[in-house]
Amino acid sequence: MSRKLHYDEPFYWWGPGWTVSQSRGIRDLLRDGTIDPDQTAIIWAALQRRRSLVVIANKSGIGKTTLLTALLELLPPRTRRMYLRGCYETFAFLDDPSFEREHTAVLINELSPHLPVYLWGPSVERLFTETGMSTMLLATAHGKTAVDFIGTLVGSPLRIPPAQVAVLEFVIALSESPSTASGRRVGQISRLIPTRDGVTISSVRVNDISQETN
Repeated sequence: MSRKLHYDEPFYWWGPGWTVSQSRGIRDLLRDGTIDPDQTAIIWAALQRRRSLVVIANKSGIGKTTLLTALLELLPPRTRRMYLRGCYETFAFLDDPSFEREHTAVLINELSPHLPVYLWGPSVERLFTETGMSTMLLATAHGKTAVDFIGTLVGSPLRIPPAQVAVLEFVIALSESPSTASGRRVGQISRLIPTRDGVTISSVRVNDISQETN
């Protein structure tokens, strides 16, 4: 099996035990209120500039992968989708002549210690240090807010320098919402900006859903 075929095929993209008969596209998520047009435009502009992002949520099964999969429709034309392989990842693609950083989106099913099919441990630090700002990274992770997400990476056991976490420049927080047809929606989009002392968080778009979830 060639490296190209190996990385171009999804690896437990929906997690083990999950089957999806038909993916829901960005139009579906706009229609059911999961994401609004302004938020979609912000994310489209970021992806067209090849920025990296992560979709987070506090609960499992809320739709992180569904949202990220739909957002792939907003990638620049002819972008290669390269799927990493959790704890089994060797990063062989970095030595592959066919790997073109400027035309590739590296996809991570989840940054998490929960299952071996997810990316965790030294592989996360290697991902940040060896791809850096020059490669588009798209991932999901657990966390209610950008602060929560940063904390999982800079704390024990990973202890990744805060400025490195800003490689994932945009953090899209998905939360439950009884006011939408889907029962969830994007509540906040944050931007991580590396600084000399670490990282700052800038709110790009906020929908206050605190009253809905209390």
